[in-house]
Amino acid sequence: MDSDLKFKINPTWILVLDVFAAPLIYDVLNSISHPASEPRLIAGGLFLIVVLLYLGRVNLKMILGTPAIILTNDYLVDNLNLRSIDWHNISEIKIIEGNYRSFDKIIINLKRSEEYFNNPVKKARYKFRQLFLASDIGIIANFISGSPEEVLASMRAYLGKSAGL
Repeated sequence: MDSDLKFKINPTWILVLDVFAAPLIYDVLNSISHPASEPRLIAGGLFLIVVLLYLGRVNLKMILGTPAIILTNDYLVDNLNLRSIDWHNISEIKIIEGNYRSFDKIIINLKRSEEYFNNPVKKARYKFRQLFLASDIGIIANFISGSPEEVLASMRAYLGKSAGL
């Protein structure tokens, strides 16, 4: 574990999401030519912007070959969610298996969450997330190449190494 361990983005699930987003894109673009559907255009457009910001960023990273996550001796670098987490600040890593309607998630609980949610927008999103989930950070495991168990085992090995175990 002297070198960095990199896990690529799983193209299968990203392409599936792209296929599901395509009709939404078509619908919003089609609404532009019909002035009577202005509320639908506004609602669909806002949702489309949010979807495209995430999918566009992830697609670009996938095309450029940027790893989904990188495990270094000092940090867990999550390129999907644009964050870097110090191993010494992680208290727990586990997997929550999704059902037929959701994805598997790698859940990371932090010792000092205030370090990562320090601006008002991040803090508000964190507080809202805490209403529904009892976790600090979630990474969609299906977006990472390799089995979720393999990724989790590697993360736990790096976490144990940083703790001196």
